[in-house]
Amino acid sequence: MLPQQFATRQTILNPTGFAMTPFFRLAAASAAFLMLPLAAISPARAALADPFTVANVPVDVTAASAAIARLQAISQGQRDAYGILLHRLTRKSDWAALPKIDDETLETLVRSIEIGDEHTSPIRYIAKLTVRFRGDNVEALLSGDNIPFSESAAAPLLILPVFASAGGSVLWSDPNPWRTAWGQKPEGYGLLPLSVPLGDIEDVGTIDAKAALAGDPAKLAKIAQRYDAGGVAVAVATATANGLSIQLHEYGEGTGTPPTLTVAGTAGPALFSRAVAKTASALEETWKQATLLDPNHPAALSLQVAFANLKDWLATEQELQDTPAIQSLNLTSFTRRQAEVTLHYLGTAHGLALTLAQRRLKLADQNGYWALRPIAPPAADRAVDGAKGVPASAPAMAPPKPAPHLAPALPPDGSERP
Repeated sequence: MLPQQFATRQTILNPTGFAMTPFFRLAAASAAFLMLPLAAISPARAALADPFTVANVPVDVTAASAAIARLQAISQGQRDAYGILLHRLTRKSDWAALPKIDDETLETLVRSIEIGDEHTSPIRYIAKLTVRFRGDNVEALLSGDNIPFSESAAAPLLILPVFASAGGSVLWSDPNPWRTAWGQKPEGYGLLPLSVPLGDIEDVGTIDAKAALAGDPAKLAKIAQRYDAGGVAVAVATATANGLSIQLHEYGEGTGTPPTLTVAGTAGPALFSRAVAKTASALEETWKQATLLDPNHPAALSLQVAFANLKDWLATEQELQDTPAIQSLNLTSFTRRQAEVTLHYLGTAHGLALTLAQRRLKLADQNGYWALRPIAPPAADRAVDGAKGVPASAPAMAPPKPAPHLAPALPPDGSERP
């Protein structure tokens, strides 16, 4: 979703402005994005969260009456949700410059409010609010102040917390205070959902600390599929004389990982809780930086899209139209099995590739041209209902049939290097 000036879409069903443009040869300098290992971590997954909806905002107000308390609580809840939303979309380095707005302006940003868990007394009002904002208006507000932002919601990232000490490295075995702290992490409001495995007998049989540290692709893929995750981060916490040292190794369609983190303090639950918060924040910042949209730096990319039939093409086209970074889509040619498309987008090719991967679309350099293809869900994968922070998987979609006019096939191992 982008501001109105970016919202024009040219498609086969809306051919206004449809023009034949050169199919750009991919310059070597533009082949900058990295496909990280473990390409198999791409299961069918539930719909991505709406970045402009802030859920479960707590309000608790006491006033002269319950009615007055309710009005004050809703007003305060909207403002709290506004703060949460801007912090979600922007980098920490820009938080001091975030726009401060009056109540009248805030009203123009709010689309709707949903109230839940409501409790009242004669003078007190308690509830949780879900506030849905108007994305176009929020984007225009940030763009007007020249503040870059990301609105690319990510698929869940599964955390495997390995604790390393003089006694060795443990994942499932007790004591593992690092895993305990991750299990107690409060639910966040960020664009990058983090989840942790249950640690049940199936998890124990799927992967151990040694395989996690070695980055075993098959075992990492299997546990990612079980939890419907878009990727896996092996988070290794090592006890030091001054606290903890944390190293992150991310597998999947990732952003690259933050540098080694250090957290000072005396060993104990509080130290591990602070380490979890710092790690989660670093991962969130890395995701936002990689998927940042800067209206002052538009770009264009031409690519080939293969499909099996018109239905598959329309589904792919809809995903492209729903991708936040994409301003417009122009068809330059169209056949029964392949389309050539020019995308006008904000951000980098790397960030665009990451955002598309969340929608089960892989952008890769194929023989000197950008190509887009669906990421087929693995057979018989399943998600675990009730796993912490992880929704159940959406129904799997059948992979497309081979397209006879597709550009030369990928290597047998599926590797793709721009």
